[in-house]
Amino acid sequence: MTAPSSWLTLPNAISLSRLLLAPVGLWVAARGHSTAYQWMFALAVASDLADGLLARWLHAQTVLGARLDAAADTATYLVLFFAATWLWPEFVDTHFGMLAAALGLYGANHAWALVRFHRLPAYHTWAGKFSAVLMAAGMLLWFISGIAGLFTAAVVVSLVSVVEQLAITGLLPAWQADVPTVSHAIRLRSAARDRASS
Repeated sequence: MTAPSSWLTLPNAISLSRLLLAPVGLWVAARGHSTAYQWMFALAVASDLADGLLARWLHAQTVLGARLDAAADTATYLVLFFAATWLWPEFVDTHFGMLAAALGLYGANHAWALVRFHRLPAYHTWAGKFSAVLMAAGMLLWFISGIAGLFTAAVVVSLVSVVEQLAITGLLPAWQADVPTVSHAIRLRSAARDRASS
């Protein structure tokens, strides 16, 4: 993480725009505009890829950026759930059990992080990134072709990812952004114990 010279970097602006786009997407879906929502979801996915790449290329990775990106991701996929429920109820019914489990566990992890650290998690785990890519690709594939298999796989990976994030929340000695795996959290916990005992 680099120290920002200004909070309003290009990657942060993209993440903030994606966060602000979420309620608009919710309104569009509630009005029944399925095609418009599909385009908005595709734009959100593209901007999610762009802000991460730009942050690395511009050496503009910041704690604020990580938190904005995590909040925008949460908003995007929460809106996706409600939009799909309204626009394509049969599709949601097919996946409801796994989706409900994943959303419930994500909610529990966010609540636990708030209790422990007074901040929302922004771990950006490798499993979480992989599940987000699969989820986006699976939803876009379903929009285009009606094939749902990739989305189903994405929900399974999401369940694995959130279980890992719950473990990370339990292991971290203090809040930290960008914790790629539970192994990294274990090392951070061990390092904190070593510092405390020295």
